[in-house]
This record gives sequence, structure tokens and C-alpha cells, in this order.
Amino acid sequence: MIKNVSEYDSYQYDVIDLSNGHRIPCVQWANDETGEFICFLWDYDNKGYMMDSNRKLIEYKFKGNIKIVRKE
Repeated sequence: MIKNVSEYDSYQYDVIDLSNGHRIPCVQWANDETGEFICFLWDYDNKGYMMDSNRKLIEYKFKGNIKIVRKE
């Protein structure tokens, strides 16, 4: 299954990491057939603190053992 946050029913689904059973936060797009998913996360400075000025979102692409499941 492929899900994108722009789909009308995407809020009804979670992406689960099958290696530990936890929900993956901040997923914008996922394909559980290939295991690929995209997250948008805030850029951090080298000290690990979020920068207040010039903050930006960075797209991270991952590949893993995932499953898209419908929320209960």
C-alpha cells in the first residue's frame, strides 16, 4: 500500500516499524511494499538544539521493514 499525507484518509493510518513494533512519527509518504518512507524533520545545529532563526524542514528518505496499518 502507498500512502501520502495529502490523501483524504491518510489521518486514519500509521506507519509501523516491524523490527520493534513502534509507530514512526512525522511520516509524509510511505510505501510498505518497497519499505521506503519519507519524513520531514526540523534542521538542528551541531549542538543538538533547534535553531530559532533560519529553521527549515529537511526531507529524510529511509528504507526499512515497515507496514501501513489502519488506526483503531
